[in-house]
Amino acid sequence: MPPSLVIYVTQSFDSDAGRCIRAAADSPYRVVVVCEEPPRAIPDGLRDLISAYEEVDDVFDPGVIVRAIARLQASRASIRVLFSDDERAQVPLARVRAALKLPGLPLDTARNFRDKALMKRVWKTHGIPCADYRLVRTESAAVNAASALGLPLVMKPIDGMRSANTYRIRSLLDVRRYFDGVRAASPRGVLIEQFVDGEELSCEVVLHKGRLVWYSSTNYIPPPLKVVERRGEHFAVVLPRERQGADTTRAAGIAARAVRSLGLRTGMSHVEWFRRADGSVVISEAAARVPSAAISTLAHLADGTHLIDLWVRLLVLGQVDAPPPRRFAAAAVFLRGSGRGRIRAVRGLPGVIEKSGPLIVAADYPAVGTAIERDWDGNGSILFRSPSTRAVVEAVEHARRTIRITGW
Repeated sequence: MPPSLVIYVTQSFDSDAGRCIRAAADSPYRVVVVCEEPPRAIPDGLRDLISAYEEVDDVFDPGVIVRAIARLQASRASIRVLFSDDERAQVPLARVRAALKLPGLPLDTARNFRDKALMKRVWKTHGIPCADYRLVRTESAAVNAASALGLPLVMKPIDGMRSANTYRIRSLLDVRRYFDGVRAASPRGVLIEQFVDGEELSCEVVLHKGRLVWYSSTNYIPPPLKVVERRGEHFAVVLPRERQGADTTRAAGIAARAVRSLGLRTGMSHVEWFRRADGSVVISEAAARVPSAAISTLAHLADGTHLIDLWVRLLVLGQVDAPPPRRFAAAAVFLRGSGRGRIRAVRGLPGVIEKSGPLIVAADYPAVGTAIERDWDGNGSILFRSPSTRAVVEAVEHARRTIRITGW
């Protein structure tokens, strides 16, 4: 019988790639990797897990992937799964599946997840609570949209990630100030949407044949947009020990409806949502992938769950294990510097270590002399864990108040 292949597509061998390959290898199928790096770049611990390897020039070019698969199918192998954990590869791989009639995320569904304007249109049609929006392509249209929607607003690319090129719009002058930069990052159009004031959270949902079978929620402190706006503001992600509070259960149900409306039937989705002061839920965005490394790490600290393993097992075997009891709350604080250039001083760390040391399970402390990073994950991090959610939140807030990183 011809072998069945699980084909994993990645640009490079980062830690998540290694986890995906190991999870795929824990199946009865042969693992094939398509990558832009040469075979010598394969880490030693992964070599024996990979049955075949295709080096390509561009993993985001559907034609390149189709030709790589054609070479692999010379042995009449069948393809069980074609997947990538890189969000940018979703639409290209969906085009490959459509061309070769392979199972997996359909092209229309991939487009719904990657195009935020299309996503919001689908949600409006299905009655999913989300911010009102406009898709614009010119500065004059952006000004008109801002006038119609009302201030404040958010301006962002239709296919952006990690809050890049995302701005709060407080005036029509802001529309003109930021439009050209966002349009340059998003040639197909710019999304302008109403600003939602509230606590921002994420909800990881797992669907199997359309049914919600698993979910978990994390809190962002503060919302990522505020982090981008404020130099030196430390960003934190908190995973409570309490898995199924009334608010998160309700939000998970709405999140599941939201991703089902986009076409997801079996898979994992990282959904971001707001809890407004009146307790209402507003869905912000969704991605058909595992969450960031930070959330995955916190899940493992809290109950031993490896989210990549869970996701790959679902894609490859169509199976999902019941989550174990959550024994801990966990949190990550990302330490960001103020000023520009290089780090001149780091203050407050000894006090945080003295007060919260028993809760610290890992840390990457910022070093004097290194360049100040502008991204939300900054120049270092501290991971906290405790059986008490309150203790973890207090440790997070103390670290955010106390640690100061200054530049030259």
